[in-house]
Amino acid sequence: MIDLFPAPAVIVSAAGKIVAANKAVRKCTGYLPEDLVGKNLFEQGFFEDQTNTILQLNMKRRLKGASIPAYETKVKAKNGYVKFLEIKGNKIEYEGQICDLIIFHDVTERSNQRKKLQRELFESEEKSLGITNSIKDAIILVDNEAKVIYWNPAAEKTFGYTVEEATGKYVHELVIPKTMCKEAKERIDVSVKVFGQTGMGYFTVGNVEVVGRRKDGSEFPAELSMSPMRLGQKWHAVGVVKDIALRIREEQKLKEAEQRYHALFNQAPSGILILDPQTTAFVEFNDGAYQQLGYTREEFEKLNIYDITGEDNIALIRSRMDEILRTGGGEFETKHRTKNGNIRNVLIIASTLELEGKTFVHSIFHDVTDMRKVQNALAESEARYRQLVELAQEGIWAIDNQLKTIFVNPRLSQMLGYPQSEMVGRSFVDFLDKDMAAKIITIMEKFDRPGIKGQYEYAFPHKDGSHVNTSLEISTITDDQGQVTGKLALVADITARKQMENELRASEERFRAISTSAMDAIILVDSLDTVIYWNPAAEKTFGYSEKETLGRKLSDLVIPSHGRSKHGMILQEITQKPSLEKHYEFTATKKNGASLPVEVSVTSLMLNGRNCMLASQRRF
Repeated sequence: MIDLFPAPAVIVSAAGKIVAANKAVRKCTGYLPEDLVGKNLFEQGFFEDQTNTILQLNMKRRLKGASIPAYETKVKAKNGYVKFLEIKGNKIEYEGQICDLIIFHDVTERSNQRKKLQRELFESEEKSLGITNSIKDAIILVDNEAKVIYWNPAAEKTFGYTVEEATGKYVHELVIPKTMCKEAKERIDVSVKVFGQTGMGYFTVGNVEVVGRRKDGSEFPAELSMSPMRLGQKWHAVGVVKDIALRIREEQKLKEAEQRYHALFNQAPSGILILDPQTTAFVEFNDGAYQQLGYTREEFEKLNIYDITGEDNIALIRSRMDEILRTGGGEFETKHRTKNGNIRNVLIIASTLELEGKTFVHSIFHDVTDMRKVQNALAESEARYRQLVELAQEGIWAIDNQLKTIFVNPRLSQMLGYPQSEMVGRSFVDFLDKDMAAKIITIMEKFDRPGIKGQYEYAFPHKDGSHVNTSLEISTITDDQGQVTGKLALVADITARKQMENELRASEERFRAISTSAMDAIILVDSLDTVIYWNPAAEKTFGYSEKETLGRKLSDLVIPSHGRSKHGMILQEITQKPSLEKHYEFTATKKNGASLPVEVSVTSLMLNGRNCMLASQRRF
């Protein structure tokens, strides 16, 4: 009977003894049936100890009448080769005794294929994680409920929350300022729900400037790039946040968080329509609906769905309407015609809506004209990786071991003035000044082992002949075996920072040159009374060298104990009121203890973001 089974099979007694085996068992064990009969199945070295225990337990349960589903295990054959087998057992009566009929199915190929797919998936995720962890900008991925599911190291540094603290939390509870009004928070909640259902709204705003909140409660201006993405049949959103406090400080004062949010929300590109399926007229619509198509609200009120369609097949519109009414909703792409005749691709999310006993169609449409052009060019397997890289605010430059460019992102292309197609395939050296090429090649050759990193500054020549000051963070790229296959450079444009540093340096040099040659004692202290500048005339006047005074309290050096209270009040007043000047007389104390009557002029001064007091002291 047992030889009728095409798959390997054995009959095992309750004691584990093999009482019968078919010829096919040789395929998975390497033993002939007669070599196995009479021996204990669990003592032949086919299975690992843990597997033996599980097999014996399952056999006992089957012999007691339990139903055990098929399961996989490893079997070591006579020649040492390991196979993966699916085991299925059945309780039977054989030659007057209750036995277990065990049938083996070889699933080695299926198991290997599954492991291969798992390994490829891991490698893809590892590659994506490596890139995002190297980017300086904060990258946050949220699910359809706005809960954080990815929080890169730069996000930890930017917002102060560790990945463990942030993961699983609502992103708005972490990063939105507490000063935001109740109305704005409620609108966020509503918009998040709409996004989770449709992929439209709050998380599709593109590039904006916002105010972020750190863990310690402090707020900072940031540049935010947001984009929706579909993962596992659900809408997610990825945001890239760049701290732009330095830039904003020079350009304008911070705006209130509520004002920023309202501006962001009011400029959202989604349009919402409620239309009568019988007349196709618009019953209600939001500002985005008519603004996207170039109409005024008054003009749009007079239109119907046929007036804005860009489809040539009018019957298709009626057919889609009937399908929505029949199924209760649908998602599809169509075309809209703007007031000036331009055709735009739009994604429609439609559902039926019951109002006062009548059925209407609720439609959310989002202009995807530009997005579709990009998405059609991207492979699905690279979607997440590409979006993160394309949104990066820094240039990304990947080269192989021969210094040939294998990838640049749009930011780097923009930074140097070359199209991406003109950079890929060319040597890294082609984009260097000739007199610096040999030195930089020597530096790049140092990156020949995994884990090596370095930070440098270099002014790259722009295509137009100018130069771009940059900061480079260079690291190695490795393959699955840990071999170095190239270098990855993260390139930040620091031209504006360099210009500010040069201007500050020149200003400080002018100040030092003037104060050094001045006959009057000139002293600079911060709001805590700490001396940060002491000119030669001050050295001569009070007897202290500059080295002796820097970092010490001015009041401890030259202010008598009875005058320190008044000095403290003057310091507080001067450092808190811009452009304030005062003149007063007092008796100072020199290093040798001698008294010295002086006339003092003090004024407020801002230095490196600190409120300071500049004092000019003249002896009587």
